[in-house]
Amino acid sequence: GSRRSPGSANTCPGSYRPMQSAPLVAAVATAHREVAERLAAVGAAEAEDRPRRLATLVATVHTTAKAEEAVLSPAFRQAMGDDAALVETLEAEHQEVGDRLDAMLRHPTAEGFANAVEALARDLRDHQADEVDAMLPLLAEALGEDEAGALATQFREALDP
Repeated sequence: GSRRSPGSANTCPGSYRPMQSAPLVAAVATAHREVAERLAAVGAAEAEDRPRRLATLVATVHTTAKAEEAVLSPAFRQAMGDDAALVETLEAEHQEVGDRLDAMLRHPTAEGFANAVEALARDLRDHQADEVDAMLPLLAEALGEDEAGALATQFREALDP
């Protein structure tokens, strides 16, 4: 079952205040923007510069996914109980993105590299939207404003240990 904190008992549609997720969404959105910028730099890079740009992207993606899995995933599982299938899907997508990046690292000059970057960018945008539009609002609502704010701080700290 789902655990609700005191004070979040009102379950009428429209009663959720999006503001309580703002710090958490902002923290994750900032990390997502950095990943998107690094991916765009890979896409714009000349072939000889790709390995360096890819290495930077891989490091950023790894750090972001690790922070999400260390901080957000356990909080989501605890808050949502049996309804945590979304987090399983998101973590599987992290693994898939990692595998695709590994393949790109091994073959940075391969035919179709630009198409692979475009496809990855599209899939990452969808993945990030699922996190920001689905997971984080549910999590923030379940936690309440103070706990969501504390989680945002923990997430930022996990990104930059």
